[in-house]
Amino acid sequence: MAKKIVTMGELMLRLSPPRYERFLNTDSFESYYGGGEANVAISLAQFGHNAYYISRLPDNDIGHSALNMLRRFNVKTDYIKMAGERIGIYFSETGVSMRPSKVIYDRKQSAFTQIVPEDYDFERIFKDCAIYAISGISPALSREARDFTLYTARKAKEYGCIVSLDYNYRSKLWSRQACDAFMQELMPYVDILVGYIPYGVDWESEEVNYEQVERAFLEYIDKYNLLLMASTIRNSISASNNDLYALMHDGTQFVQSNTYSIRVVNRIGGGDAFTAGLLSELLYGSSMVDALEFAVAASSWKHTIVTDHNIATREEILKVAKGNLSGNVER
Repeated sequence: MAKKIVTMGELMLRLSPPRYERFLNTDSFESYYGGGEANVAISLAQFGHNAYYISRLPDNDIGHSALNMLRRFNVKTDYIKMAGERIGIYFSETGVSMRPSKVIYDRKQSAFTQIVPEDYDFERIFKDCAIYAISGISPALSREARDFTLYTARKAKEYGCIVSLDYNYRSKLWSRQACDAFMQELMPYVDILVGYIPYGVDWESEEVNYEQVERAFLEYIDKYNLLLMASTIRNSISASNNDLYALMHDGTQFVQSNTYSIRVVNRIGGGDAFTAGLLSELLYGSSMVDALEFAVAASSWKHTIVTDHNIATREEILKVAKGNLSGNVER
């Protein structure tokens, strides 16, 4: 039976130079809609769940265009408030070989930054909700968004929802100190923590001390009474070629996935695809090992998609998770 999952965040307009061009020399931009939590909702809807999205978009043609994109992928938009002046925008330059990707934000004073609890019916939103999925991006955007994130996490717990948090620290949006201070307030309401490893990984050299990571996971699980923690580990051979795997702990078992070698088309949204894959398989009752393998397969698949959101069915990802990596056409 399909489960109801609610996500919350800002849906933005993404503008990218075509064909690996740079901002400095492009004459045009290709447009897409994207946002971390919206990407999660889109994947979950394609995996067969009832995915709802809480957000705030301007009541103009651009806002309604963004709304239509979500509907195209069967995301339920009942909880989106149409108000405010503008949609958040970000510019994305796709990296290749030794040249890294680049992101420039233009999202100050967007409609979402003015989000307030009074505009939403939380009894309706969280009734029969299995999981409420949020990220660390939303609270970085404004005082209102920060308060809204904390308020809704508390509300979700009141209604018996499992709260999933993708840590998603963005240095361009707020300081590490501000992020850590807010997370101390939020973590008591979190059940599943994704994308955060307290220690044990040197992110510059990409060296991993697995004993330290296991200990770090256990300390966090015990401290905040978490159901589980999980994170991907990336080996960036170049901007075009990455190896990806993941680690997860549920307080009893420490699991490592297989490693996937990826030819990168667009890595934005890879973490969102991982979160969606993990939550989906946990709701389907898959084992911890199978859920983690599915999540990494989903993230790896996303790296081949030019849009921010993953475009894949559960059946397609299951084949990859079971070892079908050839990309051969089925005849």
